[in-house]
Amino acid sequence: MSESLEQQFAEGSLVWVRNQKSSCSLPWLKAVVVAAAAEGEGVELELQVHSDLKDIFAFDESPEAGTRLRSSPESCRSRTEDDTIVEDLVLSTVLHEPAVLKNLGLRYLCDDIYTYSGQILIAVNPFKPLKSLYGPTMMRRYYDKFLGDASPHVYAIAEQAYKSMLIDRGPQSILISGESGAGKTETAKLVMQYLAMRHAAPPRQRASTSEGPDLSEAKGASPFTAGLVSSNARRRRNSNPVEQQVLQSNPLLEAFGNAKTVRNANSSRFGKYVDLKFNDMGQIETAHIETYLLERTRVVQLSSMERSYHIFYQLCKGASPEQREELYLQSHTVSDFAYLSCSEVLGIDGVDDADDFSVTQRAMSLIGISEGEQLEALKIVSAILHMGNILFSDALESDSAVMDGSLVKDGSEKHLKAAASLLGVQEDDLEQALTTRTIVAPDNTYRKGLSPSDAVKARDALSKTLYEKLFNWVVEVVNRNMHSDSATSHKLSIGILDIYGFESFKTNSFEQLCINLANEHLQQHFNFQVLRHEQEEYTKEGIDWKFIDFQDNQEVLDTIVGTGGKNKLSGIMPILDECCRLPRTTAADFCFSLKDKLGSNSSMMFHKKHPHCFEVRHYAGPVMYDTTHMIEKNKDYIVLEHTNLAKSSTSNFLQVLFLAGCEDVGDSKTKTTFKLRTVSSIFSKQLKELMSALCQTDPHYIRCIKPNYSCLRGNFVAGYVNEQLAYGGVMEAIRIARSGFPSRKHFCDFVYRYDILLDAKTREMCEDSDDKHVTELILRTLNLQRWQVGETKVFMKEGVVPILENKRNAILYDAVVCIQSHFRSHLVQRQVKEMREALVIIQSYWRRELAKKMFNDLKVARAATLIQSSWRMLPHRKRFVAHRRNQKAIIIQACVRSYFARKESDAAKLVLIRKARKASAINIQRYWRRHQAQKEFARIKEEAAYVRNLEDENRYLKEQISLARESISKSSEEDAATLEKMEGLKAEFAKRLASLEGKLLDATTQRDNLLTELQEMKRVQEEATSSAREKDQAMLALQDSGKDLQGRISKLEGTVDNLQSSLDNTTAENELLRDQVQTAQNDIKGRLEESESTCVNLKSENEQLRSEAKKFQKQILDLEERLQSDKATANGFKDQLEMMSPDKLGLDEVEESKIVQEVVHPLAFDKLSPEKQKDFLDLISMAMKNLQYINGTSVSAFWISLTLWDWAREWDAPEFQGALDTIPGQILSKFREYDSVHDRSHCWHVINTAIALSYLSRHKPPLKDFECAKTSELQLAVFATGIGVDNTILFRDLRQMMYNILNPARLVDTANKSSGLSRKRLDIPATVKAFLLDLQGIMSDIESAHMSNVLAKTFVLEMLNMTDMEILNQLLMRRECCSTSSARILDLTLRHIEKWALQSCSALSLKEVRWSLRRSIQACNFLLVHKTDIARAFKHGIPLTQLLEGKTDKLNLQQVYRLVAYHHDDWILGNRMNSDSYGLLHGLKREIAKNAGSNAHRMASPTPLSPNHAVTWRTGDDDTEAELLIDVVSASIDFESALREALVGATPEDPWDKFDQFPSFLRAKKMF
Repeated sequence: MSESLEQQFAEGSLVWVRNQKSSCSLPWLKAVVVAAAAEGEGVELELQVHSDLKDIFAFDESPEAGTRLRSSPESCRSRTEDDTIVEDLVLSTVLHEPAVLKNLGLRYLCDDIYTYSGQILIAVNPFKPLKSLYGPTMMRRYYDKFLGDASPHVYAIAEQAYKSMLIDRGPQSILISGESGAGKTETAKLVMQYLAMRHAAPPRQRASTSEGPDLSEAKGASPFTAGLVSSNARRRRNSNPVEQQVLQSNPLLEAFGNAKTVRNANSSRFGKYVDLKFNDMGQIETAHIETYLLERTRVVQLSSMERSYHIFYQLCKGASPEQREELYLQSHTVSDFAYLSCSEVLGIDGVDDADDFSVTQRAMSLIGISEGEQLEALKIVSAILHMGNILFSDALESDSAVMDGSLVKDGSEKHLKAAASLLGVQEDDLEQALTTRTIVAPDNTYRKGLSPSDAVKARDALSKTLYEKLFNWVVEVVNRNMHSDSATSHKLSIGILDIYGFESFKTNSFEQLCINLANEHLQQHFNFQVLRHEQEEYTKEGIDWKFIDFQDNQEVLDTIVGTGGKNKLSGIMPILDECCRLPRTTAADFCFSLKDKLGSNSSMMFHKKHPHCFEVRHYAGPVMYDTTHMIEKNKDYIVLEHTNLAKSSTSNFLQVLFLAGCEDVGDSKTKTTFKLRTVSSIFSKQLKELMSALCQTDPHYIRCIKPNYSCLRGNFVAGYVNEQLAYGGVMEAIRIARSGFPSRKHFCDFVYRYDILLDAKTREMCEDSDDKHVTELILRTLNLQRWQVGETKVFMKEGVVPILENKRNAILYDAVVCIQSHFRSHLVQRQVKEMREALVIIQSYWRRELAKKMFNDLKVARAATLIQSSWRMLPHRKRFVAHRRNQKAIIIQACVRSYFARKESDAAKLVLIRKARKASAINIQRYWRRHQAQKEFARIKEEAAYVRNLEDENRYLKEQISLARESISKSSEEDAATLEKMEGLKAEFAKRLASLEGKLLDATTQRDNLLTELQEMKRVQEEATSSAREKDQAMLALQDSGKDLQGRISKLEGTVDNLQSSLDNTTAENELLRDQVQTAQNDIKGRLEESESTCVNLKSENEQLRSEAKKFQKQILDLEERLQSDKATANGFKDQLEMMSPDKLGLDEVEESKIVQEVVHPLAFDKLSPEKQKDFLDLISMAMKNLQYINGTSVSAFWISLTLWDWAREWDAPEFQGALDTIPGQILSKFREYDSVHDRSHCWHVINTAIALSYLSRHKPPLKDFECAKTSELQLAVFATGIGVDNTILFRDLRQMMYNILNPARLVDTANKSSGLSRKRLDIPATVKAFLLDLQGIMSDIESAHMSNVLAKTFVLEMLNMTDMEILNQLLMRRECCSTSSARILDLTLRHIEKWALQSCSALSLKEVRWSLRRSIQACNFLLVHKTDIARAFKHGIPLTQLLEGKTDKLNLQQVYRLVAYHHDDWILGNRMNSDSYGLLHGLKREIAKNAGSNAHRMASPTPLSPNHAVTWRTGDDDTEAELLIDVVSASIDFESALREALVGATPEDPWDKFDQFPSFLRAKKMF
């Protein structure tokens, strides 16, 4: 054994050893090398525990741990303890079969079903819908991306082929292979779907339009996606018709070419090559479909657990009554037809054949097949079913005149009649074609009858021929309709090959031979392309390489198809064709010919136990073929009777269908009644053309893998997958890679992992060196061979990496031992220190106890001394007290003294009580007199005001008298009306004069009373003053009150003097007035007589005025009735407004534009008069241009509110309601107009105006003599609610504007790019600084708009909440964002956002800020800190609920599961995931399933959002992403409710309190 193998498999090395069992689900076992291999001996191994592989693979049992065995080094593969997974197998640390299987199993566990192997895409069928992997959103991730820029996906292969076609200007091909049930058909659908949508518009634009296929309504049972195209999308033909026809050709070809097999419910029983032709602009112009090797025998022969083609069952179950009558299917079901009932399976679970039949018909219509052609095609299908029920009997056993041959049984005549009618032929002609055969002799033509068994064969041959020709016709119609007349030549094309994979069953026949022949050709092509790619990689990196030898399967191809030339019978296919041409050749003859001509061929073997079989050694393994039915399956006769039958048909469709390609049959010159064509020759020709076409294209490979035999979810059988990888050529590609340099690493990754192999001094010297130099130094220091250094990577032969890993593990082991020894030493030292400290503490406690004991002894001794002294004192004290008691004089003196003392004490108390009572009475009297004086003073003041009013009235009377005198002197000849007025004035003056005289007397009396009271108050004051002098400092306050009273009295005296002088003046003026009145009376007496006639006329006029007054009263009653009706109408308006509120209208389902344009009251704004419309528009235009503010409220709001209150007084209620209903729409349009031009200051001014209008409209402005109707006030109150608290649309637009400005998604993009990240420090990225500047800009706009602190706080919290939602949603949707470096950047970003929020808004607290960012903070902390700790603790058996408590309470379990599944520690491990994380994933799955009912609070999630992308954990089909992402709609509702509370709290009590300080144009009563 070489030195490298000795190092690779040294003692203690970890290895994989091949399982020696022939059929096992675990092909490789874990082991450790116990003893290295001696010269010529194998390696001694000891098997390890395989229980941890249960989480990855599905296997029944494994060998017991500890079992020892010996194996050759060739059967062993190196193994590392690194459980990281990679997206490209070529980048694995070690590249061999067990490493590939483990990597695929780990990715399959995380629902990562796609994996690269170089340029090959491996797709593992998950057998469950993964909605998050497909659709327009996922297409956006791969749009215009190169291979490797994103995670492995089928879209990436399609995008690579499309870009290569446009860049290289050459044809491309995508080769999809795999066994039945691996998902080839669905993968081909996804490729065609992506290419059909790729050339139109970028997916971001197309997703928002209604054109093109709608993937959001997909329907189906695809294991990869929820379906391809919905029924609504299929009816859309606005886009390129070729795209639609390409997509719609799939269900049509599936109906006629797919069937249920044992392994797959929708298995394609034919090969398909779709060639899409593109123009120079990259648009699909035409397409062509080529099919290969349709399984004809399935029409007439089925196994017990399989079905025939889907179209038969769809027709029987989904045909309409009219179709059933026309196709003779009235009373027939699937079980009534012999071709279908020979199988035990008549239906498929989860598939409705009736619905699929309608889909097939719709696809035929979209392809371009007319209804007439559809009916003719269905007639052929129905005729085949009826022919299968035709049975035959021997003519000799019947009473027929036919002497030989066979006849149709009596019970089968109705089916014969139905088949003949459907084919358009006579019954006798059909019966003759099935029961006879024409023999052409040189001199004559003879007709020979067929035996019943031969007749059955003829019937089945006709059925197979009809179905094959019908299938070819369907393909031809699809190609004809997809062909574009404008397309002449196309250099750009992409071919999609959906072909069967390598097959090896217990019994293999002609079909498997043809299928495996095609796979041999494809494998040869595949090997050449893989080898070329490997050599291109070496050339690109500048590696010195030699030609890599690989297994060439040309010998196997020559064995099957022959070498040609002179030796024509040198292959299996030529020999089979020759046997088909010879009459009466049996399978034994064919097998003998093979042994004779190919017995010495090394690619074939013949077994004595199976004389009728032969074995071919294919690239994927040996396969044994049974020759029993090969000759019959290879024959493809064109029978003369069948051709003549078609010619005699009245159906043109059958003639065209059957006679296509058969023009030379039936010619009179021919000597035979049939022409033989072999299936092998036709297939070989098609295969040759296919390979020729593929050789002219650049291929792209997709290998579909079926993870288990039973199509179960989450079941990964390693042995079964290993076989498919071998069949698909992946293992061969790995072997080719291993023969070169299978292990390759980037320099930085290599240095990061293996720099520990250098000593400390060398590492210190290499700090400034580049990674390439350090890599070479490591490899040379270890004296390793078989490696080369490229431009960006280091390439290593097989075995180098295990040596590096072993040395690294040894160094780590020594380091661990050293760390453990130091740690144990530290533990012992700490224990000794603790013991020493404990000893000191014990000693101190003991000393304390001794001191306490000594102290207690001292206390006891002192107490004893004190007791003794006290005890000795007691007798002496008793004797002294007794002596004193005996002294009687002392006792008498004491009693007398106590008596006098008590007496003096009682008298003093009485004196004090009397003084206190007297002082209290004086105080009460004083306060009462002061109260009476104040009351009297108020009354006197009122009377003085009344006297002043009398003086004003006297002055007014003087003016009236002077005016009367002037009028009398000027108009002496006026009518008697003036005299009558003067009489009235005289009477009124006399009354007022009498009243003034009475009041004057009263005032005089009051003055006397006041003087009396004033003297009394002076006396009271003197008494209070004298009593106050006798009291202490407590009575000084009474002196102050007395001074106040004295001042008031002096004021009262001045007031009385003023009243006296005013009374004197009034008396003088009254005397003068009396003289003037007397003079006026004398002047008026002369004119009284002249006025009598005038009085008569005035009486008549008074009567007329009374009648008019009655009319006015009636009109007033009418107006009151109208007012009552207006109140009822106003109540109706209020009800209508409530019904038109956002909650009643359902704003979540109604478009905002319609709500803005809708008018609540029937009287719309356009029905107002032009003048009022002009006033309204001028108001809005002029008011919104004013950006000034008064007391934090916009001038525009005051302007509009004052005008509305003015209109409420002048306009009718319907007109005013129309104006009110139009204002919200005008304000919203202004906001959107300013938002569209990014004028944020105007936008915030509009918000301030709307909010101010909401509370200005509830309060009346302080205008003099202002009054409006109650209806208008009610309308304004409703308008205030609609423009403020319930203005949902405006606030949603405001929220959208803030979101557009902030664009929080850029924070996650910045974190994903790791901008400003280094291992020593973290710098805030430029994008985060720009985000903070945008936040500060919005805050500045809010402050410039004079928003209240409550509203500003609400807006800031909403911006933080939007940032929190966007960050968490991006983390849950994008795996690349869940790295450690991204989490560190996001954590730094959140801290800066917290700091900004606390500095910019003083009303915010740290608790409120962190609550708004709670989800993002907890997600980042989980990724950075808690996830690793929880995974390790869970690995040691701590319950998961206990670990998650308090660390993920803001997240639900599905979100935690997604974070764990997406997290990759690129900070330490690179783009990898450790084994602890996989264990945590399993624990989360089990916890979610177990606690689905009990932990409802952790499972709670927001209201469902539009379908998006989420990795589902449950097994149901109703998995949605709503339980994963945060709902934006509910967040908007929370913002609206918070803003509503802020508006209620920010409403001032009186917004008009400083109205008198407003500008003059606002205080004006009219605005326009």
